[in-house]
Amino acid sequence: MRTLKTCKKLVSLAGAVLLAAPAFAQQPAPPPEALPENPPANTEGPAQPSLLIPQPPATVPAPAAPSPAVHAAPSAPKLSKTEVNVEQVTMGIRLFEAKTVALKDPAIQEQIAWAEAAKTDEGKRERLVTYYNMLYARIVKIDGTLKTLVTKQQVAAIAAVVQTNIQKTIPIEKN
Repeated sequence: MRTLKTCKKLVSLAGAVLLAAPAFAQQPAPPPEALPENPPANTEGPAQPSLLIPQPPATVPAPAAPSPAVHAAPSAPKLSKTEVNVEQVTMGIRLFEAKTVALKDPAIQEQIAWAEAAKTDEGKRERLVTYYNMLYARIVKIDGTLKTLVTKQQVAAIAAVVQTNIQKTIPIEKN
């Protein structure tokens, strides 16, 4: 019962606020007075409040359009997202095909076998760096249009092999 009375009071209070709101609303501002272009300098005492309002900035003319001679090279047409994705997929397929051909090269097969036969981890890392350099150079030789993609993959492959924060092992001397 008590909550019903509280709800009724809240509803009546909200109604009173909504009905009284237009009475307390702000009146529209009067139109601004036209100020003189150059107000007189008032050196005697404080400035009048109307003179403290800054003048509106003068309109700046829009810059002229660049001449066609400046932009002689035509811009490449913008590709849609679908076209970009199709291009990326076709580049990936071409990279896969070129890598498959490169991996069939006997020199590269010999290089990976030599890297796997290393006796220490450090030696294997060094040989794998040589293998990756040889493999990706061969891929670029097969398809030169993939150079940027191949370079990114080569850097990632070598970064995965090289240890930058670990000191090199000191070989044990045999007596």
